[in-house]
Amino acid sequence: MTGAPLRTVLIGLAVAALWAVATPSEACTCLENGPACEAYWKASTVFIGRVTAVSPPQTRKPGAAFLRSRRVTLEVSEAFSGVAGSTVEVTTGSGGGDCGFPFKEGLDYVVYATRPDPDAPLVVSVCSRTRVLAEASSDLAYARAVASGVPLTGTISGRVSLATRSLTPGVGKTTRPFAGAGVVLDLGGTTTRVVTGSDGVFAATGLAAGRYTARLDLPDGFAGEVWPKTIDLVDARGCAEVQAEAFADGRVGGQVVDAAARPIAGLTVELTVPAGLDAALGPERLRALTDAAGRYEIRRVPAGRFVIGINTQRDGQGQLIEPRLFLPGVASLASATRVRVAEGERVTVENFVVPGAFRFVSLTGVVFDASGTPAANARVYLKGPAESDYVLGEPVVTGPDGRFTLAAVAGRSYRVFAERPRDESPGGRIDSSEQATVAAGPEIPPIKLVLRRPY
Repeated sequence: MTGAPLRTVLIGLAVAALWAVATPSEACTCLENGPACEAYWKASTVFIGRVTAVSPPQTRKPGAAFLRSRRVTLEVSEAFSGVAGSTVEVTTGSGGGDCGFPFKEGLDYVVYATRPDPDAPLVVSVCSRTRVLAEASSDLAYARAVASGVPLTGTISGRVSLATRSLTPGVGKTTRPFAGAGVVLDLGGTTTRVVTGSDGVFAATGLAAGRYTARLDLPDGFAGEVWPKTIDLVDARGCAEVQAEAFADGRVGGQVVDAAARPIAGLTVELTVPAGLDAALGPERLRALTDAAGRYEIRRVPAGRFVIGINTQRDGQGQLIEPRLFLPGVASLASATRVRVAEGERVTVENFVVPGAFRFVSLTGVVFDASGTPAANARVYLKGPAESDYVLGEPVVTGPDGRFTLAAVAGRSYRVFAERPRDESPGGRIDSSEQATVAAGPEIPPIKLVLRRPY
């Protein structure tokens, strides 16, 4: 039950897209779908049917010529779930960008159809597991096993890969199986832990139905991610597949202070490779913000040789952002300290001392939500004074009290604003504040930002 990743619809095109009006430039894109034992329990109905009729494309609205639905009638030869009667009518798109499935009259299919809501017709998408009968041997084997009452066990399986990457542009990521990686599945506080084999594959069996969360349990020096993090095992006879990737979690830490050895809080520190630093498509940067003590820790650093700096990247017009400094506090890249990091190594570097020619002050404030309550987990950004200016550095995330601190160069003007996702779903709505214009100075009062719901 391993190998292919889950098949989902990207860029917001799901079953409901069959009913939407779109432009011809939109396209339907799917990832590979999961195995039969996963798709079976997510479908409203599963059956074998021969196509007896396909209607011409039906325009849903006048002038909506692109997304046109077709009605497909199938004669049922073997029913597995959700079928009542000897014929079933499903709806699909006309093909191409609307995710329509290319049914052909006279052919037999294993059909996985869904019903978006109780009163809607059954819908089949090209992103479903529906396929020609001759190509559906595993689907038939599983569906018939369920129908016959053969004992089946709930299973979550997948593969963990170890990725090796570089911050250097043009150097692609490589992966290999990660043997001995732990995978922890949690169902309401009850955990199941399995370990990958030499091929990086794992399988947890005998699982009860329910919603699981997944995480990797890796040796020190490694971190990783699992997709999806939440897995719905619909039935104790079903299955689900996940993908996971681990990578070296090297860490580089230090402290930023001014010329009088005072810590600088809320400052973005960057780690990158020195080669090609000023090229149009320069190297990747890894960033971290300094805390109240001026300390920072940059994570997920691959093995390599790096420099650490402030404002190492040019602005949108290709101009340098001042002050541009490198560890230990020099303006010249040639004089910058080179930091070597082995795979998964923790490295502490010397103090980053900002020269006296540049004085940083703290911009402090509080973010509130629309009700006047301090807004935790809001992201506060610093940008140049013009509306078109770019964001400078990493956003600081507010704590439970909604407070924030950002470092700014004394004597300069900035805009400060806050954003917070309304929920954690991809593409979810974002609440945002107005942009407050501030002049950085030692006596600047706290900044008040209020999150609004723009839509």
